[in-house]
Amino acid sequence: MRFFQIIIACAFISSAQAAPSSGGRRTCVVPASGTNQTDDAPAILKAFKKCGKGGRVVFEDKTYYVNSALNITWLEDVEIDVYGTLLWSTDIQYWLNNSLPVGYQNQSTALVLGGNKVTLDGHGQGIFNGNGDFWYRWISQQENSSNYPGRPHAVTFNGLTNSIVRGLTFLRSQMWCVVKFDVRANMGTNFIRTMSIIYSHHVELSHILVNNTGNFVDSCNVRPCVTKNPPCRKGFYK
Repeated sequence: MRFFQIIIACAFISSAQAAPSSGGRRTCVVPASGTNQTDDAPAILKAFKKCGKGGRVVFEDKTYYVNSALNITWLEDVEIDVYGTLLWSTDIQYWLNNSLPVGYQNQSTALVLGGNKVTLDGHGQGIFNGNGDFWYRWISQQENSSNYPGRPHAVTFNGLTNSIVRGLTFLRSQMWCVVKFDVRANMGTNFIRTMSIIYSHHVELSHILVNNTGNFVDSCNVRPCVTKNPPCRKGFYK
């Protein structure tokens, strides 16, 4: 299995402000339903509404089933610890109709995170799993497979400032590409082909692992891409 280790440092690291230690903070531990028949998105939203300003939100070492879109953009001075897996549903028609537009071309996202002084830490074990195998097989059967309307990115960081994102694995995201505009960060020549980063500044991203290798069809944004590990002309792999 091929994968890429991407370590990205912001040009403004000295200006990035990590949230202080969790001592004395209100802490919300997100409950996991334990079944893909129950959408954990409402519980996630409730935790952020309660502890998203000056608090701490914890995802335990469990699987959280995300079956609906989330828009969380009011964060302020918050620590987010992800020890488990956020697993997005495979209801392709739902996502095509309900993913959130990012304001660039026809692209959209399943999750929007934004705010000031946010520390999102996967501690080397947190995973955002887009269940991409279902998407890669589905898109390979469509006449138009390039930037298909409604096909979401796993996450969009929108209006994120003075923040840190680190120690996370992005596994088989639904969409491969990055949207990057009005971002005041030095990301070198690397593109994170799993997330969108828009209207954000003074953000440090480090120790991010991205693996969009499919089990049956690899992630690709042009045709043909219908066999295991094909050479994508403009897709994920360089």
